[in-house]
Formats: sequence, C-alpha cells, structure tokens
Amino acid sequence: MQIVYRNIRFSAKVDRCLRRRWRMHGDLSIRVREALDGVNLCEVELLEVDYSRVHATQVGVFESAWLTAHEAARARGCSVNTLVNSAVWATFGAQRSGQRGRPPGQSQCGAPVPEAFLDES
Repeated sequence: MQIVYRNIRFSAKVDRCLRRRWRMHGDLSIRVREALDGVNLCEVELLEVDYSRVHATQVGVFESAWLTAHEAARARGCSVNTLVNSAVWATFGAQRSGQRGRPPGQSQCGAPVPEAFLDES
C-alpha cells in the first residue's frame, strides 16, 4: 500500500484532541489512518468546521483510504477536510455530556473488545 501525504485542516477541537491524547506517543498520521478505517465515512455525523484560523497539518494516509474518503465526501456534498475531521472526532473525540467512560465492550478507539477480555474480572 502506498502512503500519500495530504494537508488536512483540523478544527481547533479535533487538533487539541489528537495532540493532547498522543503527545509524544507516535505519529498523528497513524491516528488519522485509524479514524478513516474505523468509521463508516458515508454515515459518520459531520461536524460544522470553521477553517478560518486553522493551519494545515500534513498527514500520511494510504492512497486507497484517501480515494475512499474523497469519493465519500463527494457523495455527501462536503469537503474531504470536513469528513476527515468528523471521522477523527467520532473515533477519538471527547465524551458526550452525561456519559461516564466508554460503553462496556468498546476499546479506547471505539472498536469492539473481544468477549474473552470482558469476562476476565
């Protein structure tokens, strides 16, 4: 798989989320790739993003994932930036109000946890 480098304009809240959670613990590109692979790009809730004061960040994503995101954005009538921000926020974003912790059976990144690990209390 070929990695392509693209400039993404992250909203302030998405940028803070990414940088706060993984400061000095790896590449932000990895997190963006996880987000693009981990959500349904045709159904993820779209964020309203104000890009007026946002600087672009270069991330490396797999070319196939980028093409999929581009097609999904076109089909949904939004920008690729909006779709990527929405995917990252859906995967790693702040907890919703009134929610304490992750729902049982979900990992930190929102992926299901194998049942074998849930029964080991």
